[in-house]
Amino acid sequence: ADVEEDVARWQQEVGFLESSRKALERAKEVIGEAAEEARKDFAPRLNEALAESLSRVTGGRYSRALVDPATLGVTIQIPETGRIESIERLSFGTQELVSFYLRLSLAQLMSTLHEPIPLVLDDCLVNVDSPRLEQVLRFLAEYAQEYQILLFTQEPEIREWFLENCQRTELHSLHTMAS
Repeated sequence: ADVEEDVARWQQEVGFLESSRKALERAKEVIGEAAEEARKDFAPRLNEALAESLSRVTGGRYSRALVDPATLGVTIQIPETGRIESIERLSFGTQELVSFYLRLSLAQLMSTLHEPIPLVLDDCLVNVDSPRLEQVLRFLAEYAQEYQILLFTQEPEIREWFLENCQRTELHSLHTMAS
């Protein structure tokens, strides 16, 4: 009798585990479908936000960027050939710029879901050339009207730009930290 009770109990346990497995498989399927749907919605908006930012800072040179939603790898249309290429074919400074604007675009799109996400930027503009740097700084100054930005830098050029262009507003403040 004890063996029969054990067999019945284990059969019941197997039945419970089997139904749990089916429920988990269904949940995994539903979550996968929801994630794919979110990616389909998110990817075009991310592409648009990134392309708009890049076009603005490069004077229209790079106006088409595509982000792989699974890996966040970026390809960009090369103006000379019209071909879509990996950003690895670009100069290091431009790669850094693309990566910077990708992060900003992601933060901006995620902020639309709830509340603005503060940005903490630590010497992220060190490899940006001077002509583009001013465009990036103007963009950040405008961006700061809606988003909180903490920008840490050791670059005197950036500090000077903020002193000249943003110090007269309550929206921006500049603090020097001890070395």
